[in-house]
Amino acid sequence: MTTQTCFDFCVTENGRALFGLEYGGECYCGDALATGSAPTFSSSCSTCGGGNRLSLHGTGPDPPAAALPPGLPPVTTFQYLGCFREPDGTRALAGPTAADGTAMTVESCGNFCLYGRFLMFGAEYASECYCGSELDSGSGMAPEEDCGVPCSGDPTQMCGGGNRISLYTWAE
Repeated sequence: MTTQTCFDFCVTENGRALFGLEYGGECYCGDALATGSAPTFSSSCSTCGGGNRLSLHGTGPDPPAAALPPGLPPVTTFQYLGCFREPDGTRALAGPTAADGTAMTVESCGNFCLYGRFLMFGAEYASECYCGSELDSGSGMAPEEDCGVPCSGDPTQMCGGGNRISLYTWAE
């Protein structure tokens, strides 16, 4: 996960004013700071965040130019693989993550994961997106109704549930 990739997902694709990185691989989007948020000036917050530390960025007057890498068209065709449960204490997909509380869609998640050329992507709990090229061996199919939480950006799409991921791959 890079600052540019997070910017592209949050600002360019979803029109958000703020974006931040945590744990070096988690991207978060928003328009305002949550109540009680306060800046910290310590070494525990690097350029890609840390434990309970978010490296926060605003769009500013001159945001970086954003574009899909050469040869990668935006996601238009994808295939639903099903609803999967996550293993205890781990994620079904181990690649980069993104979260957007009000604008997550299956397409925006797919576009986010397309940057890293991952084979699969999944949406979870309305606003979380996960990327990866293989499913964790502890993951397994879950009942379809477990993935019935509407996506925050499009209530006609389902974006998983609690510890349940709506899993997709690219259509051929």
